[in-house]
Amino acid sequence: MDFKITGAKSVVLSRGSLITLPLKVFYLGGEKEDVVISAAYLPAGITVDFDKTTDQPDFETTLTIRVALNYIPDTSIIQIIGISASGKKVVREMKVEVTDPPNHFPIITLNGPALYDLTLNNAWVDPGFIASDVEDGDLTAQVNVSGTVNYNYAGLYTLTYEVVDSKGYKTTVLRNVRVLNSLQYLAGNYFCTTTIIGGGTYPWISGSTISASPTKNNFLLLPRMTECYGFAIEVEVNGTLLNLPGQYQYGYNTSPGNSGICENIIHAISGTGTLAISAHPVITLDYTDQYKDSLGFASSFYKTDVFVRQ
Repeated sequence: MDFKITGAKSVVLSRGSLITLPLKVFYLGGEKEDVVISAAYLPAGITVDFDKTTDQPDFETTLTIRVALNYIPDTSIIQIIGISASGKKVVREMKVEVTDPPNHFPIITLNGPALYDLTLNNAWVDPGFIASDVEDGDLTAQVNVSGTVNYNYAGLYTLTYEVVDSKGYKTTVLRNVRVLNSLQYLAGNYFCTTTIIGGGTYPWISGSTISASPTKNNFLLLPRMTECYGFAIEVEVNGTLLNLPGQYQYGYNTSPGNSGICENIIHAISGTGTLAISAHPVITLDYTDQYKDSLGFASSFYKTDVFVRQ
């Protein structure tokens, strides 16, 4: 019986991998008989399997070539052999080229979120990370971390995690750390009025932008009081209570209904207040304003400032 084998062709595969090829045994004439398929001239570390090794043409079989992980890259010529029951032999040669597997990039996995919110004045402790590589294994100890977090100043800080594997492949991962004052949610533009106890109530012609302190957690910065601006008074917030701890400031507008930079008068402001949380938070401050004017005359007033967020 005459027959032929098709599908045996040159292949390239990497160490530790496998490849499958479809082979066909075609009948060409004569009395049909079984054909046995096998492989020869296999180097140590290369194996060949067939899902069917014996049948009458026309039949198909799947050829699987496997290469051991520790195989040294080279090029070999192997043979695919078919022998019929009557001794007819057909040989097909295959070139098998073995290469190093493609190098994988290392992987860095951050513990905790990539965007980390940190409360102002709380020390920064990195949650950690793990680095690994398919070829090199654990690379955690080789990770370089750059960047700093100033946890005593509100802002956005970026940390860079970088690792390089034995082949020079580099992976970089970023973590952003937001240092936030717990009162950040109260920052915004407020409509304001000043009431002089025993006097009148004066709405401010322009509002006030209140911000959270960038250096002290649970402190707000008021850029103006009693129509005087150009400074920042720190107000401590404890739950719904506020405290003005005896702060000296320059400036006081002798005409509260007007707006503008205040006269250069030293005065002391101290008092307490309350905070009401709603869709439009309200800050109420009751305080004493003691000052001396440019001629040395001393005055003291009891006042209430009300800030309502717009």
